[in-house]
Amino acid sequence: MAMESATNGESATIFKQLEEYQWDKDREFQGGLAAILGPNPQPSQVDDLTLRAQCFYLSRKLSIPIDFTSYKSYLLSKSQPATTSEPTTTASTSSDPNPNDDPSAIIPDWQLAYAGAPPPPPPSYNTPLPSTHATEEENINSVGAPYPKSFADIVELITSGKPIPGIKDIPEGVRPEQASIPVLPKRRKPWERDVPEAQIQGLIGGLFGDERDTYIPQELPDA
Repeated sequence: MAMESATNGESATIFKQLEEYQWDKDREFQGGLAAILGPNPQPSQVDDLTLRAQCFYLSRKLSIPIDFTSYKSYLLSKSQPATTSEPTTTASTSSDPNPNDDPSAIIPDWQLAYAGAPPPPPPSYNTPLPSTHATEEENINSVGAPYPKSFADIVELITSGKPIPGIKDIPEGVRPEQASIPVLPKRRKPWERDVPEAQIQGLIGGLFGDERDTYIPQELPDA
């Protein structure tokens, strides 16, 4: 359907529809307006952005052009007495284009149509990632681990025969002098139900297999 210019009388009728339309109950408009205003809108721009969105929304619904500046002048003429001759700051600046009033930078998708601005460019994925070398050193310093900073340092310590920090020296074989002394009593085995408790604990006599608990030193082959 071709869009035709509205006469002054038709403009007044359209402006009245804009003014009396129940915008609060239109979920589609409220969703678009929230995207236009963003999370932290500037109070000085809320009114203009809202009026622009209303003009654009109804213009698409009725398929007719609606001039935002004329509608804003229409609202100002209704809010001011007819005898007043002093122009307000809002009226004097409404006809001048202000880059801050252009909502194209924050309006996504369909709302960009009335501003005539292209959609925002996609994010760049060519930004180089920060080096992880410094991050690894910071993590080592913050945790306080005594390990060397790189594998080359470990190789140098091994080839030079120096001890590697953070590695515990484990002796070869079992040392009987460092063995722990058992403090819990021995448990009775199923076949020892008739054996006296003192004999089970090794206080008197002996049982078959007790000698296997004795440590037998072993000779390890030379490396």
